[in-house]
Amino acid sequence: MIFNEIYGCYYQAVAKIIGVAIDGGLTEKKMQEIASEYAFEESFLTIVPALKNQDWQLIDREYGTPIQHKPTMPMTTLERRWLKTILLDLRVRLFQIPMENLEEVEPLFLPEDMVYFDRYQDGDAYEEPTYQEHFHRIYQAMKEHRKIKVRFFSGKNQEKTYVVCPLKLEYSDKEDKFRVLCAGNHSNVTINMGRIIECTLLDETFSEAESTFSRTTKQLVFELIDERNALERAMMRFAHHKKEVTRLDDKTYHVVMEYDVEDETDMVIQMMSFGTYIKVMGPEEIKEELKKRIERQLSMLNW
Repeated sequence: MIFNEIYGCYYQAVAKIIGVAIDGGLTEKKMQEIASEYAFEESFLTIVPALKNQDWQLIDREYGTPIQHKPTMPMTTLERRWLKTILLDLRVRLFQIPMENLEEVEPLFLPEDMVYFDRYQDGDAYEEPTYQEHFHRIYQAMKEHRKIKVRFFSGKNQEKTYVVCPLKLEYSDKEDKFRVLCAGNHSNVTINMGRIIECTLLDETFSEAESTFSRTTKQLVFELIDERNALERAMMRFAHHKKEVTRLDDKTYHVVMEYDVEDETDMVIQMMSFGTYIKVMGPEEIKEELKKRIERQLSMLNW
C-alpha cells in the first residue's frame, strides 16, 4: 500500500468527528453520518460504540473532546511522490489540477517508464493543443451546465454538427480514448473526443430534466472454464460490467453480463482473448462475429 495505515479512512472519519466536537455540534447521529461518509459503509458499527463507550478516549459522554486543536494529517514524502507521478500523466493533466507544493518533489516514476499491453495503438493525442482546447471547453460546459455546438466525424467518418448537452466524460482503457456522453434534441449521442473538429461553448444552459443519458445494452451469456486463472482474469477485465456468475461445477461458471451496444466489437475482441476457456452462448450477433473472425484467422493460416 502506498498510503500509510495511520492516514486511512478510520483515522479520517475520527478526525472529522473530533473537529465537529471542537466546534460544539456533535451528536450520536452526526457521528454515525460522518463514519458512514468517510469510512466504510458499516464502519459506524465499530467507530461510534468505541467513541461512545470511551474505548477510544477522544469523545466524552457529553459529546465534547479534551482535544483542543483539530487534527491535521500532513502527507508523507511517499504520498507526495505518488501524487506527483499521477499528476504527470497526460490524461490527468487534461483536468488542469494544480501541482501545489509538489514542484520540487521527485516522482516515483515518469510516464515514459510505463509499458502498456493489450491496448490499441491509436489512442487520443493528449498532447495536441487543439485536443486540449476541446477537452477543456467541454469540461467547462459540463461543470456550468452549458450547451455546446460541436462538429465532428462520426464512427462512419461522416462529418456532423450537433448542439448538445455534454453530461459525462468516459475513458476507455482498452482504446486509450476519451468520449463525451451527450443529450441532444432527439436522442443521445456519444462523441469520441479525438474526432472533434470544432467545439463552441454556448451561453444557453440546460436543466436537470435534460441531463439524462440512456444507453442501449444487451446481455452477453457465456460459460467459462477456470483454468490458467481464467476466472480471475475475466472478473478483473469485466469488473465494471453488471453481471451474474453461477458456479456449475469445480471448474465451470455460467456468466450473464450486460454490455453497451456501442462496445460490441470490443466485447468480441475480449472474448477471443480467452480462447477455448470461454464458450459464448449469446447473443447471436456476437456468436456470428466470433465465427467470422475465427474463420478468417484459419484461412490466413492455410494461405
